[in-house]
Amino acid sequence: MRDFKMCKLCRSEYENPLDRRYHAQTTSCAACGPLYFLMSNSGERLYEGCEAIKEAAKLLDEGKIIAIKGFGGLHIACKTEDEEVLRLRNLLRRKEQPFAIMARDVASLRGFAFLSKEEEKVITSFERPILVLRKKKPFPLSEYLAPGLHTIGVMLPYSPLHLVLFSFAQSSSFVMTSANLPDDPMVIDNEEALRKLRFVDYLIMHNLKIINRIDDSVIKFITGSPTFLRRSRGFVPLDVPSLIPINEKTTLSLGAELSNTFTIVKNGKATISQHIGNTSNYDVLLFMREAIERLKLLFKVDKFDRIFCDLHPRYNTTKLALEYGDKIYQVQHHFAHAFSLLGENKDKRAVVISCDGMGYGVDGQIWGGEVLYVDLDEGEYERLGHLEYQKMLGGDLATYFPLRMAFSILRNIHDSAEFFERYAERLRYRGRELEVMENQWKDEAIMTSSCGRVLDALSAILGICYERTYEGEPAMKLEAIAEEGKEREVLKMDIDISEEVEIREFVPYVEYEGRIRGKKGVVKVLSTTSLLGEAFEMWEGKKGRKERIAASFIYHLTKGLCEIAMEACEEFNVRNIGFSGGCAYNEMMTKVIRDEAKRKGLKFLRHEKVPAGDGGISFGQAVLSGIVDGF
Repeated sequence: MRDFKMCKLCRSEYENPLDRRYHAQTTSCAACGPLYFLMSNSGERLYEGCEAIKEAAKLLDEGKIIAIKGFGGLHIACKTEDEEVLRLRNLLRRKEQPFAIMARDVASLRGFAFLSKEEEKVITSFERPILVLRKKKPFPLSEYLAPGLHTIGVMLPYSPLHLVLFSFAQSSSFVMTSANLPDDPMVIDNEEALRKLRFVDYLIMHNLKIINRIDDSVIKFITGSPTFLRRSRGFVPLDVPSLIPINEKTTLSLGAELSNTFTIVKNGKATISQHIGNTSNYDVLLFMREAIERLKLLFKVDKFDRIFCDLHPRYNTTKLALEYGDKIYQVQHHFAHAFSLLGENKDKRAVVISCDGMGYGVDGQIWGGEVLYVDLDEGEYERLGHLEYQKMLGGDLATYFPLRMAFSILRNIHDSAEFFERYAERLRYRGRELEVMENQWKDEAIMTSSCGRVLDALSAILGICYERTYEGEPAMKLEAIAEEGKEREVLKMDIDISEEVEIREFVPYVEYEGRIRGKKGVVKVLSTTSLLGEAFEMWEGKKGRKERIAASFIYHLTKGLCEIAMEACEEFNVRNIGFSGGCAYNEMMTKVIRDEAKRKGLKFLRHEKVPAGDGGISFGQAVLSGIVDGF
């Protein structure tokens, strides 16, 4: 507020001990305070003050697309009807990624989504997060808001601007999505907005500088409990109660790469940053540096005694670690998920099912479907089991085009590539790409145990999603289809678990650029070839609708992981079983594990205060601050 000198009236209120505005740091009025104004996309100022908001509401009702500057950045708003939503998708180059919307009030929200009493408490709380809710059928808003999904992200007005805007608007809901192109940080500066957002029709801006960029928080109720998909506005920089001991050391944990956050630990208190995003993007990495410096200033941190980062050698965050200290530890990704779960639940011993899209393994392969044992007190860490290793045809290409993973897995049980010719028209280069995939399958060295990639493969086989245009898309759309078939009896599928001798016992963290070594032992391996092969045969033989096949596959895949985990609980006499990683956002998978834990009389550990996905990795790394190096 230093740019806004108080007028005489405001100064008199600010300096009067009997006035309710005495020493109120943001004391100002229409004469001396910040000002809203409506601009054209060429920068011409059209209206100011309340007239600007009134005119913006009218323009939105007429179908215009408007950038709106708020507290932590800019949103882009438009009507929730087909024409406007499709136009915005084209402008933002977000082909399928779901848009969040803002509803006028709870009554309006109930017109298009289901809302339980517990969910209502969260969405009406002062934090005002985006809440992922189940759509009603028929869905009265545009299906293009969240194409192929059974859920929609909704928030209520959380600033005076939003309330005034809706008071003038005829529409009861608007798209309210972050103002940025894919993978870029959210726009916060007026000049930057005019430069980068010329594709919008109008901008409603104010002249108060946004110092700290911060996205909306996102929460989803999973089996009845609130879980953070993104922990940001309203919750940061509150620390997370954890089992980290109080000590004099200060640490910085830099997380992984996608949906990233960082965590600072000082005096035993762990503070997770706001959502940072995809740090493979250089602008996002710059934003991360700025955010680190801001929290250092806020917490009066001069230097860090320990730095933690991911084991992956090519992540930008791994390289960034060198800028903040010389005592650096790299932490294996899926154990970081497990540490995160134990840290927030204040338990030191558990068997954890850690499943996601990908993470760098200690054997140099890509992990993602893991059953882990952790005992923080005794320093015991074991990889007890995992999903079968499969070839990633084309490396990262397999994450964007799930038919590549489907071909890779099914090729294990078919003698030639001919069985896949019916899918060739869905490949980018059709038959020619099929030939390339066959050659890659014979030579490919990159292997993965990823649960996300297996779900992607089934999504492609069932014709649900052939291209990933945003993180988690094929698996999310598969879950939406599976939800329609979950009430029916599951189709029988064989769960095939074998034993392999692999690296099993090891310390899952190492000093920077060191090599993790461990002892070999018997590791359980769940066959994804046989499961996907059965699903493929059912689909090809028309032995079930895709909804039922999808639900049955997810059930048996999770049941297989549970079998490995439950056996481990007996072996180690452990009473805690947990679920972490991006797949923990899957309602069906979570329910299977929770129900199995209850049936066995075990305590089920779940995420509620920290994101289950990669937004919680930095916190998991931070949990080690009380363990490594006797510190």
